[in-house]
Amino acid sequence: MCFKRANRSSTPHLILSLLSVFTLAGCALDSDKPMLQAIQSLDARLEQRINNLEEQNQTQSTQLDQLQQQLKQGDQAISQLKANQTKLLALVEEKNKDLPRQPETPDTDTDQSSNSPDKVVLGSKEWVWLDAAQANFKARIDSGATTSSIHAADPVFFERNGEEWVRFNLLADESKESLPVDQSTESPPVDEPTESLPEDKAKESKGKQIEAPVVRWVRIIQASAKTPERRPVIQAWVQVGGLRERAEFTLADRSKMTFQILLGREFFKDIALIDVGKSYIHPKQKP
Repeated sequence: MCFKRANRSSTPHLILSLLSVFTLAGCALDSDKPMLQAIQSLDARLEQRINNLEEQNQTQSTQLDQLQQQLKQGDQAISQLKANQTKLLALVEEKNKDLPRQPETPDTDTDQSSNSPDKVVLGSKEWVWLDAAQANFKARIDSGATTSSIHAADPVFFERNGEEWVRFNLLADESKESLPVDQSTESPPVDEPTESLPEDKAKESKGKQIEAPVVRWVRIIQASAKTPERRPVIQAWVQVGGLRERAEFTLADRSKMTFQILLGREFFKDIALIDVGKSYIHPKQKP
């Protein structure tokens, strides 16, 4: 009888325990819902990202196939062009075989009146009329020199009307006539050095004073100098035979040279030809 009473009293406790377990389980399920939702959302995003990457990969693969196809077509076009070029060269060579050969003529500076009727023939040495000095001077015509130069003795720089000018002396041509001048026509001309005039001769010689504006300054590199030398450039009207031009001259010390004036290619380019075997083709100009 005592045992039965014990069973009756424990039944409510058992029921209460089961209710507590179910209640706690329900609470646990309610607290896990946000986490489950977050996991599901992350999984959805990852799946979408994977799908996007697969689409991009497919697009890039398609573009790569197109580029490879274009490259293949380009290679085919280049091969076709090379084949056409080879055919054209073969045709040109075949045509050239049928053309008569022109006789070869050696290059020369000598003027041929039939070929260049409009160009003046100049010798390797000529008389040059200089307007600024109102006198004739012997000049070297040098196809190996690019620019022209003129001897400037005792240069003095000054300002006139806001511009830079230079005044210098040029030895009259009579005093230079006594200097040794190579009249040989067998060798190419060079602007050879010569002995300076004796002091008494230099004093007796008559010089020409020239004034001209300085156009610009240039740097000249000499083989014997370590640093470039600045030299002024002037413009002057000169005449050789029937050729009259306004030329640029670099002022230099040519006291040890036979010729006070050197005319370079810039002076006679496109308008004259040089016959290195001749000298003084054109006479002096009369004042």
